[in-house]
Amino acid sequence: MDLPNIVLDPQLDGTGVRTQAFLGWGMDKESEEEFVAFYVAHSPRLVAALALVLPSGEEPEDVAQEAFTRAFEHWGRLRDHPRPDGWLFLTAYRLATSLRRRAATRMKTNPPGLASRDQLEGSLVDVLRGLKPRQRAAVLLRYHYGLSTRETADALRCREGTVKSLLARARETLASSNAAEGE
Repeated sequence: MDLPNIVLDPQLDGTGVRTQAFLGWGMDKESEEEFVAFYVAHSPRLVAALALVLPSGEEPEDVAQEAFTRAFEHWGRLRDHPRPDGWLFLTAYRLATSLRRRAATRMKTNPPGLASRDQLEGSLVDVLRGLKPRQRAAVLLRYHYGLSTRETADALRCREGTVKSLLARARETLASSNAAEGE
């Protein structure tokens, strides 16, 4: 099934989004408008969050586009979901995790090359990259995306206590990182 391509184009309407006609894919006009609004509302935050969890060399926009494509495929059910943005972020996080695993496999066989985005010093990206992947995911889901502890636990497929522990350890790591910079 060929899906429409959503292209940012600030020259167009107030939303800044140009879409190909969704109606050819069985989507009615109301669903089309809801999906475009969903895309416009969540795309910038999703891309920003993905930039923090993806390995260097991967483009967050590409992973976000894939997550939105999957959301589009399931929009009939997803539009009634209590937190479609949580579903979207979880899907994107799983895609990013898959890319991270593949990158780790590549790193074993190919040594790193030139300095990349994650090697820049003193940035928030560096600080968050200093966290373990599950800690980083918990921080992003809970604080950046605003999910509750229960929703974060569901997204990470763990217990609420585990989320609280991940967040506490992440705060400790961030605090020690901040203290080390101050010395």
